[in-house]
Amino acid sequence: MDEKTEKKRILRPKEKLINVLKEVDINSLKLDLPEEVKEITTLIYKDAEDKHLIRGKSIKLVVTASFYIACRQCNAPRTLS
Repeated sequence: MDEKTEKKRILRPKEKLINVLKEVDINSLKLDLPEEVKEITTLIYKDAEDKHLIRGKSIKLVVTASFYIACRQCNAPRTLS
């Protein structure tokens, strides 16, 4: 793999965070979730990232799991479907 290809595959931390925030915004609008759940979702994602739990997993997968946890914490239960 050449250097150009390697740079394209690895997202910079700021680009990754922007993608995560976009994903959180899109999903919170689709599910009609309160702002509190959205904020907690972002905090859960950042915490998981700081603990290096995200490596090798898709952003969508981790954001979805973060939404589920945030909904449970805020007593706004949602199904996984």
